[in-house]
Amino acid sequence: MKQVLEWSLMGISMERILIALGLFIGFRILIRVGFPRYQRLLERIFARFQLKTFDQVNQAFRNPLKWILNIVNLYVSLRILLGAYYPAWEGIVPGGFDKGFRILGILIVTYALYQASKLLEDRIESATASHIQLEAKRAVNRMIGKVLQVILLMIGVSILLNEFGYELNTLVAGLGIGSLAVALAAQDTISNFVAGIFIIFDGHFDLGDIVRIGSEEGVVEEIKLRTTRIRTFEKEMIIVPNSVIANSAVYNFSRRDKRRVKYQLGVVYGTKAGTLKKIRADMEALIQAHPQVDEESVLVRFTEFGESSLNFLIAFFANSSEYGILMEVRESVNLEILGYLEKEGVEIAFPSQSVYFENPLIISDGKR
Repeated sequence: MKQVLEWSLMGISMERILIALGLFIGFRILIRVGFPRYQRLLERIFARFQLKTFDQVNQAFRNPLKWILNIVNLYVSLRILLGAYYPAWEGIVPGGFDKGFRILGILIVTYALYQASKLLEDRIESATASHIQLEAKRAVNRMIGKVLQVILLMIGVSILLNEFGYELNTLVAGLGIGSLAVALAAQDTISNFVAGIFIIFDGHFDLGDIVRIGSEEGVVEEIKLRTTRIRTFEKEMIIVPNSVIANSAVYNFSRRDKRRVKYQLGVVYGTKAGTLKKIRADMEALIQAHPQVDEESVLVRFTEFGESSLNFLIAFFANSSEYGILMEVRESVNLEILGYLEKEGVEIAFPSQSVYFENPLIISDGKR
């Protein structure tokens, strides 16, 4: 046995070869058997405590981590062999050999981070409000994911170039000056783009919402990263830059759960005070009894002596934000009020003017 251990191959003793081979095989068995069990244990823990994000990260790093363990195994085994083959470097791996493993490690780590960056899209989607336009949300998710992936790749490439001895300071300075020039030239585009991201995530409005932005009012038809398209009630298409929306007050009429009805109703002069009190109370009760009216919001008051009528203020909220239903409720209430006033013999006033003459008016044929 001792004689076998004293054999050598290319200057490397059989003892060292067997140690390196045994270590390599033993570590490989540990990776093949222990690593899957370790992964299953993590999966059970994450499932037990509902740690979905950690489970996703674990899945993204699963294969790269296995590759890294295999590389470490190969690295240590070869180091044992090379320590004998290169006696001048006993305990130290030659520079080129070490650099090769460093480059391989950088590639694997970069790939693992690249895979993990794809999880960001899912996290953004789950954190985004459900009313955000689906296509716009997907566009933002893809954009952020791609930007992060490009950044990771650039970092990985820069580290690799540094390993190969390339000086990056000049390149970075040149890219910085070029980026500044591009940013200044595309300032408006960038501001619209950034504003579009904030609009999508803030969820100020969604497709089909009725909004007023500045002096423009209409229905939102499309939300993009740079612009938002609004169809006015005159069927005109208005394309509004997102930077304008971000700096303006946005009135979203579709987000109301109720809509208000408010108007004045005038009855003729000559209506008695007692009649005014009665019809005020009756009209209020009539409106409150309507099934699509918020009972607590009904307000009917005799407010003023108008130029040609005694005016009531009528106000209430309809239990719907839809414009069509609002019009139905308003029409129904108006018809009920009109029918009630006709039954009570109360006339609704219309604009009129009485003219009084100081002296009797004499008609051309001599009649007064």
